Amino acid sequence: MNKFIINKQKFFSWYFKEVPKEKISIFISPYFLGLPTKDAHFSLSDLLQSLDTIPTTLISNYPGTATTVPTTQVRLSK
Repeated sequence: MNKFIINKQKFFSWYFKEVPKEKISIFISPYFLGLPTKDAHFSLSDLLQSLDTIPTTLISNYPGTATTVPTTQVRLSK
């Protein structure tokens, strides 16, 4: 199955503007709690995988009529 491609910068901007701060905190807190013992490393792909769906407005030229797609069907641009 082909995956839809999302621009990294567009996803980054959307994520920090639209995802509730509580959900971002839930994602980041395990990394911060581990700081005394190891460095915190996570990527935009990790942020994407932490969500169940994203709006189709993030996908350029989305061919369908759905308003959201599962994150398993998308990948970030290189």
